[in-house]
Amino acid sequence: MLLLAFGAVSAEAAFPGRNGQLAFSQLVAFDTPGTSAIELVEPDGAGRRRLAACESGIACRATQPAFSPDGTTIAFASGIETGNAIGLVRPDGSLLRRLPQLTAQDIQPAWSPDGAQLVFSGPQDGGPLFDIFTTSIASPAARRLTLRAGTDDGEPAWSTRGKVAFRRQRDLYTMLPDGRALARLTFRGGADPAWSPYATKLAFERAADIHIVGADGRGLRRLTFRSGADPTWSPDGRRIAFTRLETAGGAGRSSIYTVGTDGRDLRRVASVPTGGGRELADPDWQPLSR
Repeated sequence: MLLLAFGAVSAEAAFPGRNGQLAFSQLVAFDTPGTSAIELVEPDGAGRRRLAACESGIACRATQPAFSPDGTTIAFASGIETGNAIGLVRPDGSLLRRLPQLTAQDIQPAWSPDGAQLVFSGPQDGGPLFDIFTTSIASPAARRLTLRAGTDDGEPAWSTRGKVAFRRQRDLYTMLPDGRALARLTFRGGADPAWSPYATKLAFERAADIHIVGADGRGLRRLTFRSGADPTWSPDGRRIAFTRLETAGGAGRSSIYTVGTDGRDLRRVASVPTGGGRELADPDWQPLSR
């Protein structure tokens, strides 16, 4: 993995609907010219464009996009010289705003099912370990959900049935949005949890491949066999988008693919060469009204 702005990955929850655009991050290494930014693309690879997610005249790093349940707004990690906070913007670049910075580094935002709150990761008292927080969008204020000394919590995803999945150390857990009913979901590693639209399953990364498991921890199966990370479900629940680092002819590429939930019909949606210190990450799928 390259040393990139906001190197930690985000997690996602799919919200039911028709399949819209894919949003993703194009990450740029700190020592490479350029700025990490959010891009949008149609599921067939058409219409790829960069999203204007920085205020005029202000340099920023925009990463980790997450579509709201109605698909009209993108929350993202917004890094500027004074710190990292959560930004909000329409897919057309309008109505851009930045929430107040609530911790030393607000990252990995994900929406509540009603679209009124966000769950996100922030450092424990400014240290290297992270906790999970929630905030109201109308009245931003950090509410800590996890606090366990010596553990690193991150990559939260809020399901349509109200549970929050997240990574603790090297495994996945679930809890209620108030921090109660903590339950361990995996015991052999897991990261990047992504809820299916009706919260019956989770896709996640383990040992550099995508796996799927039931919300109760049963029915584990492997989806990819040539590497995969950053999974996210399509709003119709039939496909999963993910990232893959690959090498062909000695040249490295970072790509976003989609695949059927049965592992068939693999399609590449977007790609960049990694030689310039770039990497694609954090795909999220826009839900459209039926």
